[in-house]
Amino acid sequence: MPFSRRIPACLLLLGMSSPCVAHDLWLDLEQDPDSRKSIVIQAVLSAKFPKVDEVKKVEDYREPRMMVSGPPVQPLPDFGLEPTLVGRVTTDQPFAVSVLGPTREIDLKLDEAREYLAEEVGLPPGRIAAILDGDAPTVHETYSRILKGIGLRDYGKAPGGLDFGLPIEIRLVRVNLVPPDGWDIKFEILKDGKPLPDAYARILAPARKTQGVRTDKLGSATVSLPRRGSVLIAYIELVSASKGRYETRWTNLAIFAH
Repeated sequence: MPFSRRIPACLLLLGMSSPCVAHDLWLDLEQDPDSRKSIVIQAVLSAKFPKVDEVKKVEDYREPRMMVSGPPVQPLPDFGLEPTLVGRVTTDQPFAVSVLGPTREIDLKLDEAREYLAEEVGLPPGRIAAILDGDAPTVHETYSRILKGIGLRDYGKAPGGLDFGLPIEIRLVRVNLVPPDGWDIKFEILKDGKPLPDAYARILAPARKTQGVRTDKLGSATVSLPRRGSVLIAYIELVSASKGRYETRWTNLAIFAH
């Protein structure tokens, strides 16, 4: 499958709009039309994965990094060379890339926040009620993003050691082929390098409904998908909360195989 198939990788908000609009932001890996050996990386936004509606400017992104087949971590070449260029990778080996996004603040209507906290963050009703202030028309959110993508050379090999040591991160553990046309993906959600149990993640893949899964007591989960070249695993951490305001941190793993 050519690199012209786009890949996903992170949940995000559309500028200063509500997260309940359900736009996803991910690292898109696409073959450079001028070089079949070079992969162009951009942060793209859309209401329907994997369709691309907008390519984001990277002027307020930071710490672009890459690994090729494992450590060491290296700077991602060509970051910011063009307004929307996260970077460029030239390799025939499996690789991982990551970048940190800016911190934003928005006010949401209570119904918007309730839907977002339930469907995107995966909080139970009692926890949501403790955050929302029924006397106020809005709730204040502060959020930040961590975007990560992996390019695999084939479906049957998931290289280990492609972790960047980010505050929260999704680790690809295993990719198994399932005849005739499926694959099982095992992943872990890490916080400060340690597996995070009972963490709620969204799984998106082409022509599939969004799946919601929770990690087990060891911090891992397995999903079965059709083998169509890309998948987005997205997780939102509730960092802190008080009545009428909360802070979230978004992370994702975009997997692209060809």
